[in-house]
Amino acid sequence: MRVNSVQVTGTYFTVDDFSQTDTIDIFPIFEIIYWAVIVQIYFGQNPDIFGEGWKKAIIPVKIAAKAIADATRKASGNICLNRLWNITLVSERAEQDIPSLINLAIGERYAKLRHPGHENCTPEQCDFTSLDATRVTQLHQCPETDADCRMTKLHFDPTLLKVSIESGGGTVWSIDAPFQVLRDQKYIAISHVWADGTGIGLEPAGKVNACLFEYFAGMARALRCQGIWWDTISIPTDPKLRGKAINEMHNNYSNAQFTVLHDSYLANLEWADDGTPCLAVILSPWFTRGWTALECIMSRKIKVIFKKPGTTTYEPLLKDLDEEVLAQDPSCCSRGHWIASTIIRRLRQPNQATGDIEAAENKDIIQNVSDLLAVLQPRSTSWSRDRMIIAGLLAGVEVQYSESAAAITKKICQKLKYINPVSLVHDKTPLSESGPWSWCPKFLYDMPASPPSDFHGRYHQGLIRNGAIKLPAYTWYRRVTKQDVLQRRIIPFSTHPSVSFKIEAALEEEWHNCLVLELTPMVALLVATIEDNLPVASAAAQLESQSGQTLLCRYIGSVRVFEDKTFHERLTLGRTKMSNFIIGSSNEFPEFAVRNNLQRLTHLPQSQRIIQNVLKWDEQVWIGDRIDGELFVPKRIKEKLSFGHFLEVAMHEVEIKYDSTNDEITPALATTPCFAISGKGLIEKVSKAWSLETPLYSLVGVGLRWPPPSIPSAERVERRGKTLQQKTIEFPTNSFMLEFSNDTFTYSAIKKENIEPSDTHPYQGIWACISPTGAYELHLFQQPEPAEIIATKITRTWDGPPAGSPVFRAEDIENQLLLYSNNKIDCDISLKVDVDDSPKWTSRYFHFLDRNTINMVPDSDFDDEDGKEQVLWKYRRVPSAVFFPPENTRCRTPPPRHFLHSRYQ
Repeated sequence: MRVNSVQVTGTYFTVDDFSQTDTIDIFPIFEIIYWAVIVQIYFGQNPDIFGEGWKKAIIPVKIAAKAIADATRKASGNICLNRLWNITLVSERAEQDIPSLINLAIGERYAKLRHPGHENCTPEQCDFTSLDATRVTQLHQCPETDADCRMTKLHFDPTLLKVSIESGGGTVWSIDAPFQVLRDQKYIAISHVWADGTGIGLEPAGKVNACLFEYFAGMARALRCQGIWWDTISIPTDPKLRGKAINEMHNNYSNAQFTVLHDSYLANLEWADDGTPCLAVILSPWFTRGWTALECIMSRKIKVIFKKPGTTTYEPLLKDLDEEVLAQDPSCCSRGHWIASTIIRRLRQPNQATGDIEAAENKDIIQNVSDLLAVLQPRSTSWSRDRMIIAGLLAGVEVQYSESAAAITKKICQKLKYINPVSLVHDKTPLSESGPWSWCPKFLYDMPASPPSDFHGRYHQGLIRNGAIKLPAYTWYRRVTKQDVLQRRIIPFSTHPSVSFKIEAALEEEWHNCLVLELTPMVALLVATIEDNLPVASAAAQLESQSGQTLLCRYIGSVRVFEDKTFHERLTLGRTKMSNFIIGSSNEFPEFAVRNNLQRLTHLPQSQRIIQNVLKWDEQVWIGDRIDGELFVPKRIKEKLSFGHFLEVAMHEVEIKYDSTNDEITPALATTPCFAISGKGLIEKVSKAWSLETPLYSLVGVGLRWPPPSIPSAERVERRGKTLQQKTIEFPTNSFMLEFSNDTFTYSAIKKENIEPSDTHPYQGIWACISPTGAYELHLFQQPEPAEIIATKITRTWDGPPAGSPVFRAEDIENQLLLYSNNKIDCDISLKVDVDDSPKWTSRYFHFLDRNTINMVPDSDFDDEDGKEQVLWKYRRVPSAVFFPPENTRCRTPPPRHFLHSRYQ
């Protein structure tokens, strides 16, 4: 067993030296763990600790960054950085595999693997990619001193090819003169790089160097074959015949007894049984070309030409790619050798790499658009047109040179049927502005490839039918909120003005219909429902689909989303959900129950459902969590719309006038309501005196608080656990939220039975707390026990603690004793006892004049020296009839039309 040892160094300090932090490079430790997992998996002992595979996200970037940078620095100037980084597009762990690959080429191997002339290549661009290989002079395999050979040309008559093709024959040539087109004999196919001079070059059609042909013919004889298929002489120049031959080219490789791989970079590399040849294959020009990908996938057996070691003159050596070049056992090779072998195997067997058993039964055809892109995107061709031809051949689609890129893209997507969601997140203009193909760019290669670590079975793939696409089951999504738009949390991913405009217009004009599909960690997909959704202030508004139903959406574009919470926090808070989606036409998927918006599908219209909730509002009042507090009393309104009648609730504030002369209060509801909530769940009207902005209404999930309402508790906290399930989140009718541009306020209900006094709770209710200046606040009195009163502030008028703060607690009202805390909690009614501000408890007394009138006095004598009662504060009960007027049980005429109207009417 060969083991690559890695020396780990660090600086350590004594326990007395705390001035510096101990540091150690732990990336090699992760590499050892990864390698152990690979070996276990190979032997059928999957530890199953990484879910569906070892993804690069398992190792944080900061841990792997130094090792990757060091490896890239070693490669720079020796190995083409473009070829090196293109490997990461098809490797399991992406750039995290670079250190192991470079370690395989340490020392003397660098000289063997060096790419001359590539010193200025960058990770993004290779200087040789744009080389027109068709203009390269044809290669000679004879010594330069052999003048006779260099003048000898062999002629392969194109007329014989034409006759054979027209009669349904093949394009395989015999290896011995007279050269004839064969039909049934065994043959080899040549997979080569035209830039090496193995193409036709500047020679006339059918003419090749005699030494070059004999070089390949010798390979055929060594493999006991009688014929050769070599595109240089096997593809006719006639446009019509050429197109037909190209559409059959993949079959020429799949039917060949062997495919011989010739690349001058590999042919001049001495064979060594150390894994270097395998690394050389993925770093070779052959591995970067588009046509060779097709040839590699289609070939049954591939023989690679290397240089025979230990010889003074050049002597070729054939090695089987699958059995001799690739590593067979991870426990008996280096990590770099196994990684390189895995990359090549993924190209040789693309369907097996995805875990798609059904597709693997037909290995000649790739069955997923994203897999096709993963194979071809890192590769180049002499003509950009060839890339579409190659993609069509791999997809099993007949392609004509006269067809547009858009037409070929459609053909390929239609044939393959499946696509990974990550390929939908692109920055290009689509084939169509709406409907079918509105998600697809005109050029196939503009869609991102799916990294190997994202390969899954068909359960995680999108399904394409006539341009419509059904996304994988249970795609994560969240609704767009007004805050997203106002704070520009969502911005276009594309820089093209038409794409950016479409996204910005959707967010501005119909943000309430927009959904963010979280298909990738960095970039998301923005879609919009076909029909309008109710605008919501936040994701707390639950207008969810029923299970098993699919949402029909319009494709808007790819966006970057700047979230204020992590994915797990959004999931816990109910912001992120799962659903099924169709983009395009639902007619292509009749087997799915489809809806056009986020409303619940039920036999009652949504407005009637809200009416049922609104009817329960009559016997409760509402308090808000603004710092100064709010107290609203609902009144029902009757209005008529085109589809019938529905209820609208107007929310009025309570106003109190105090007559100090007669010591009386006159409570009443404000004439003008602050706002109204319609039966559609919208804020339809807003009083200008209350707000110049129309807020958004949504429900509040009480299931997000712990402990739950069924458990008595003095405090409740927000739940953030990752195990929080959706079914635990309840959305009642006694809490709602109003979201404004810069703030969000929550309103909760106080039921009638908690406000009206009773024989056992005579002081329960809402009281006006009147200061010596005549100003007032509203306090809620509760009586847990007959002799106890707990007061809580509902509204705030003067400086002090905000609304919702405790005011006092009286534990012995029979003896008129009041205990209350120091000014840090309720400075609005307390008198400072000591000079310092330390927490103190002191006593005050109540003077119960009757059940509706209470005075707070400093001592039990009540009177001062002049015989007048020393009153600190006055409490006067607000009659329950103010909160529950008789007319609230029946409809009345609408209020005057001096409200602002919502733009969503």
